Amino acid sequence: MNLVKHYFFQIIIVFICFSFFSFSQTSLSSDDALKKYKSITAKMEQSFPENDFKTYRRESFSEQQLQTYLIQLFQRLDLLPFIEGHYFFKMHSYLHSGNWFKELGFPEESIKWYKAFFNYYNKYEDYLSDNEKQELVEMITYSYSMQAYNYAKIGQLDSVALEHKKNIAFIKDVNTILNPSAFNNYGLFFYWNKKDLDSALIYFKKAYAITKERFPNHTLIGSIRDNIADVYSDKNKPEKALPLYKENFELYRNVKNKKLNDYDVKRLISAGAQVIETEVKLNQLKQAQQTLQDLKKIFVTPKFNKRIRGNTKLEFLNAQETLYVAQNKIGDAYTISKIRHKIVDSLNTVSKITDMKWQDELNTISLDRVH
Repeated sequence: MNLVKHYFFQIIIVFICFSFFSFSQTSLSSDDALKKYKSITAKMEQSFPENDFKTYRRESFSEQQLQTYLIQLFQRLDLLPFIEGHYFFKMHSYLHSGNWFKELGFPEESIKWYKAFFNYYNKYEDYLSDNEKQELVEMITYSYSMQAYNYAKIGQLDSVALEHKKNIAFIKDVNTILNPSAFNNYGLFFYWNKKDLDSALIYFKKAYAITKERFPNHTLIGSIRDNIADVYSDKNKPEKALPLYKENFELYRNVKNKKLNDYDVKRLISAGAQVIETEVKLNQLKQAQQTLQDLKKIFVTPKFNKRIRGNTKLEFLNAQETLYVAQNKIGDAYTISKIRHKIVDSLNTVSKITDMKWQDELNTISLDRVH
């Protein structure tokens, strides 16, 4: 009963805060609204800076921190209509909200704020400087892709396709890596959502041709190559997939991701695991054993092992188990299987707890706003 009372009073307090905040806005001038916005932002930045990875990870927040961040985020969004001018600034705010809700796993809320961004951008694009327009190019194409991702999460596949088509049209005349990326993402739509391997392969190959011609040293080429290899693997053509996986295994061992300024260890281990599994399919067990030894070295190499996480380790263990079964090393395979299942259980438990906590908190805050 005490716990019920605690949450009841907590909800009442949040409701009062929102009611007071909404009432106080009615007489706000543009300057006052901007000052309030910046004041709230300064408080948010103390614990969760906008440019810090942790701000976009569920596990970074305690329940109280989550509640506080949500309240502050909604308060900032409520202030935007009162701020006159500052078009680029307001667009960035809508984008941040769309990005944050997407990363935290709330597609409907993310869709709402990406829509707000695009509506505002289409209305006030002419008020932006050339530099601001240029700076928004990457953000816009990213937002189209993330909006497509959101629609896919809620099963609206027609909307997914539409967002990808908008992205391709927007970026078609821009000579950056974002151009082949848009085609690659559309290919992933056919691969993941439509299960249409032939259409997926068409767009993957188009993305690959553009990247190879214009941006041959960009690590995106590895991602596209991996997608093509996956299609060949699904079409039961491992002999075509294997050389592509091998190229990626070499690429990620030797080339850093430009944005991370570090090695993409997740993709590196994934590529190595894919090589092993494909070699096993082709009955190339000696080569698969050598690849396994190469992959094991990565786990003890300082420049790589600092970025290895649970899901990445699972891919390695899956490949290792597959090889041991093919080699008829049943005892070794069983040992690896037990380790793998422990990691799976641990990851599932953490994920379920986090999902429940976040969904409950978001619903509580949203309901308070409706009241």
